[in-house]
Amino acid sequence: MKLALFGGAGLPALAARSRLLSGADARPPARVEPAVLAVIVALSALLTVAPDPRRPLF
Repeated sequence: MKLALFGGAGLPALAARSRLLSGADARPPARVEPAVLAVIVALSALLTVAPDPRRPLF
C-alpha cells in the first residue's frame, strides 16, 4: 500500500518534467508535488502507527 502511495507521488514530478521538455510552464505541477508528498507522508505515518486489524489487541 505504501509503495503505491509513494509511486503516486512521482506523478506530479513526471508531469512537470514532461512540461519542461515540451517547453510549457512546469510550475503548476511542481507546486502541487509538495502538497501531494505531504499527504502521502501523513497517510504513510497513519498506516505505520495503526494496529493490524487481524491481530487481537489483548
